[in-house]
Amino acid sequence: MSELLTQYFERYAEEAITKMKAALIAIDYYERIRVRLVKKEDLSGELAIIAKVGPAGTMTVVKEAMADYKGRVAGAWFT
Repeated sequence: MSELLTQYFERYAEEAITKMKAALIAIDYYERIRVRLVKKEDLSGELAIIAKVGPAGTMTVVKEAMADYKGRVAGAWFT
């Protein structure tokens, strides 16, 4: 394989891995919030959105964000 082609695939893989890492970190963050919301912890001091939409609305945002980031993990190699 030519050096340029090797470099192309290495960059492609590095970018995909970077995207996946960022998405996995975000999923972990939102999962911790989800667990705390399920436990009915008061997160209003940590998350400004709770004051606007309440715990139920926040849970909706958390679930949507997690689905979005899981989609990014799945699609990291196809961009």
